[in-house]
Amino acid sequence: MTSYTKPSFSEARQKLDPRAFVDLNDTLVRHWYAANNYPVIGQMIPVAIDGSRLEIPNTPKLREVYGETGGKQAPGLARAQMSHAYDVANGICLSAVLDRYEASERDLALRNMQAVYGLVGQSLPILWLFDRGYPWTAPRTSRA
Repeated sequence: MTSYTKPSFSEARQKLDPRAFVDLNDTLVRHWYAANNYPVIGQMIPVAIDGSRLEIPNTPKLREVYGETGGKQAPGLARAQMSHAYDVANGICLSAVLDRYEASERDLALRNMQAVYGLVGQSLPILWLFDRGYPWTAPRTSRA
């Protein structure tokens, strides 16, 4: 059996294209729902969407691509905004999005919803579940 050093394994891992994992997950999701034999709740697929801010490796390139926190006197720390759509009944991550630290969580949720419909189609009944930070209404300017 061939053995590898930790640095050589890490170097080889960095050569992997992360899009391959997205493609593999998309294929899994399409096949899962094409089988028409999956658990539902109340004849709907419950899909929870939530987001979070992530600490990512603090490199100049990642600070440039995803943004950073901190003030002007000291360099900030690299951060990113993420959002994912998760099928609660089946335990499957349907879509995940990573964007700039300043990105709107609601905009990322919409991108997730579009991605899910692109994978499973419009015909499947989906119950979208969000936490309390997603609803938004325009402020009232006067009382009627």
